[in-house]
Amino acid sequence: MKAGRPRVSVLLVDDDHDEHFFVKELLSSVTTTSFDLAFAASYSDGLARLETENVDVCLLDYHLGEQTGLDFIAELQRRRSTVPVVMLTARDDLGSDALAIGAGASDYLVKGKVDAWYLERALLHAIDRAAALAARLEAGQALRRSEERFAKSFRANPIAMAIEAIDDGLLIEVNEAFARLVGQSQAEILGHTTQSLNLWVSPADHIAFVAELRKEGRASSVDASFRTSDGHRRRVRVTGELIDVHAERCCLLVVDDITERLQLEARLMFSDRMASIGTLAAGVAHEINNPLAVVVMNVEMLAESGHKNSDDEELLDGVRRAAERIRSIVKDLWMFSRADEETTGPVDVRQVLEAAATMMWAEVRHRAQLVKRLAEVPAVRANQARLGQVFLNILNNAAQSIPEGAADRNEITLDVRSQAGGVLIEVTDSGCGIAPEVLPRVFDPFFTTKGTGGAPGLGLTICHSIVADFGGRISLESQVDRGTTVSVWLPEAPAVRVAPPPTRAKARSIRRGRVLIVDDEATVAHALKRLLAREHDVEVAANGHLALALITAADARYDAILCDVMMPEMTGPELFAEVARRVPHLAERMVFLTGGAFTANARAFLDAVGNPHFEKPVNGKQLLALVRARVEQGDSGAARRKGRGGRASP
Repeated sequence: MKAGRPRVSVLLVDDDHDEHFFVKELLSSVTTTSFDLAFAASYSDGLARLETENVDVCLLDYHLGEQTGLDFIAELQRRRSTVPVVMLTARDDLGSDALAIGAGASDYLVKGKVDAWYLERALLHAIDRAAALAARLEAGQALRRSEERFAKSFRANPIAMAIEAIDDGLLIEVNEAFARLVGQSQAEILGHTTQSLNLWVSPADHIAFVAELRKEGRASSVDASFRTSDGHRRRVRVTGELIDVHAERCCLLVVDDITERLQLEARLMFSDRMASIGTLAAGVAHEINNPLAVVVMNVEMLAESGHKNSDDEELLDGVRRAAERIRSIVKDLWMFSRADEETTGPVDVRQVLEAAATMMWAEVRHRAQLVKRLAEVPAVRANQARLGQVFLNILNNAAQSIPEGAADRNEITLDVRSQAGGVLIEVTDSGCGIAPEVLPRVFDPFFTTKGTGGAPGLGLTICHSIVADFGGRISLESQVDRGTTVSVWLPEAPAVRVAPPPTRAKARSIRRGRVLIVDDEATVAHALKRLLAREHDVEVAANGHLALALITAADARYDAILCDVMMPEMTGPELFAEVARRVPHLAERMVFLTGGAFTANARAFLDAVGNPHFEKPVNGKQLLALVRARVEQGDSGAARRKGRGGRASP
């Protein structure tokens, strides 16, 4: 026996009694070390003897009845046992020895291939390794005791911190914040390496980090990804500083979890992009609506002219249908351009879903048939544009899950019905579906199944946020190769009392009135003039300044003033303010026309002003009816103003 080395107590845990005699014979032939061998024939007996007896090292079989040696090692770790383990088994394969070493065994020996010298060497190495590990852990504890100021700062710091041995990555101290980040307790982390915890998502990042530490003495703000114990990934920024802990070269790790910060930045960028797209969409809608208004009004006038044959009727009907389709598309585009608005109110989910389906039709048509089951449902409390954003994203995901070219064999179903004080919207596709292990993460920020070239993985996260803001719920069910159903439940909006329709007045002869049209688009103004000139005397002003001069003239009398909202030099709201200040009774007769009030001020004005407004393209019959009503009100209004001493209309 070597001088100074005590007797070594060995516990053999093996369900084969013959192995006891074999190991005893091997150890008895060793002349340099004295071994005391004890034997446990079962998993439970082995654990019990380790609890009650003084054991230096444990020899462990791989198979122990219903349990395995790996289970045995895991239980020792749970009990915080420091007894080293050497696995001695008949299993001779690389996979098993890797599992054993990874679980915490000091060595892996194969029965029949071990002689006395090799067995002695493995047992003594395990004891020495355990002693070194204990000393290193004690060094971390000594550091905590001896450097109290550092220790307090280390433990209480809200930023995740750890002390890692440079040579092998052993974690000898971690604070609570680090444990929360990893998702394990401090006791479960200490004594493990960053490799055994599988902490760095990219091992290459860790290698580069350590290389920079060795070269420079520190590594500053290295972006990386850490894997938590439940498999989730966190984006982190790691800083390291070389320190000495009881003569061992270590690294003080400072790990800043930047996941939420990156999520916020990505959402802000997404919101900015949506706002830019919304502004562009509103501008496009405005530019389309003006020429479309000319087309619609001219078609209506031709349809009512009476000088046409059956071919003309068919041509006009085709133009009218095409114009109505353009009007519907522009209206949908205008709806989605207002996603920056935060106001909520009663919203018809069917209208929003139909609009989203129209916008996505080009993406859907080559992949699936669109089936709609839209029952009569109450309005929900939401924001029209933001709800449209939710449906656009869900429909886009549904379409992307189905390959092109099989539209006759696939379906995307839109199902709307009342449920439990609200409205349930279900979008079901027959696409590829989502794997069960992926399904719990579909609402996680930055999670995507579309690869690095796909979307940034924020779509469903933002949908979840929007729906939650409305007091609703969103969920997803899916089966691989069977399809996916996304369910959105939204609470019913409070009932709004609707005023009864006005009593229809008796038919009377139409009085010819005076109308002023204010519009910087000459073609629109000309079309409006042609529409109204059959019944009224019409003047046109090409801008707000000319209109103001006409309205404030001494002999001005107008039954109706049709004014565009968005004009250069002087806008419709600015003209209204001047007219209200100078000639208040004519301000009451202003009617506003808009091809898309896409500025915040214009929208606020139309919402606040009491005057009626029409969206271009204008419905000619409705506009004519409104002007007639203004003309009919002219005499009674003039009489009231004259009785109060004001200027009366002639």
